[in-house]
Amino acid sequence: LILISCAVSSFVVEKAAANLALEAEKEAEDEIDTGEKILITLAYPDTVTEMVDFGLILKPEKNNVPVYALTIVSDDEDNNTSQASGKKMMEKAIEQAAAAENTIIPLMRYDMNISNAIIYTIKEQNITDVVIGLHKNANQKDFLGPIAENILSRSGETIFIYKNVQPFNTLNRMVVAILPNAERESGFQHWFSRILTIAKAGGLSFQFFASEPTISQLKKMNALSPSPVTALYNVFTSWEDFLILSRELKQNDLFVIVSSR
Repeated sequence: LILISCAVSSFVVEKAAANLALEAEKEAEDEIDTGEKILITLAYPDTVTEMVDFGLILKPEKNNVPVYALTIVSDDEDNNTSQASGKKMMEKAIEQAAAAENTIIPLMRYDMNISNAIIYTIKEQNITDVVIGLHKNANQKDFLGPIAENILSRSGETIFIYKNVQPFNTLNRMVVAILPNAERESGFQHWFSRILTIAKAGGLSFQFFASEPTISQLKKMNALSPSPVTALYNVFTSWEDFLILSRELKQNDLFVIVSSR
């Protein structure tokens, strides 16, 4: 029995290895190279995990879109302290990505101006999607903050300004409010494909609030998608009284506001 097993197993293993190699090669061919790149900016040590998780969710399956993580060392601070803090955040980001079987490309930049550092990184690396955390002192008068405002005014890429409230896997629905004439923006189809990716990753349903022309285009794009999502469409015109949308939100909703420049 041992003799037969040893003789047969070598042939079986050789054949299986050849089949595995062919499958791996086929999977590599199936991966799509869209020329897109995702950049995750790391600012606060206590939000690294959530920022990395969200940035990786933007990456479609079977897609070799590279994901970068950026830490910025400010020249006007103690370099050693700032560099050590940035290194710790980067190590945490790499570990978080590895736990999800993903790879992050680390970037560290020295600059006195944080928004400049992010803008130049976007240009140098040809980034298409940028994930920024909402600053901790956000209020009605200064919601986005000067860093995000500066990036938005000086770049044309899709910017995701993310505020984590609860674990992503506890969410059930995505409520999306879209400003009028969004369908005329050059990035309309791009951000729509990204939120479809987010919805598929989290198993979320959709509820849209937008103008009639925008809803018409959303329905067309959803129908043309390889895997359309379940969605409810609501005509919304009361942008002067935007806060009435809060009545539509539930505990486990992901609220998305699509703005424009």
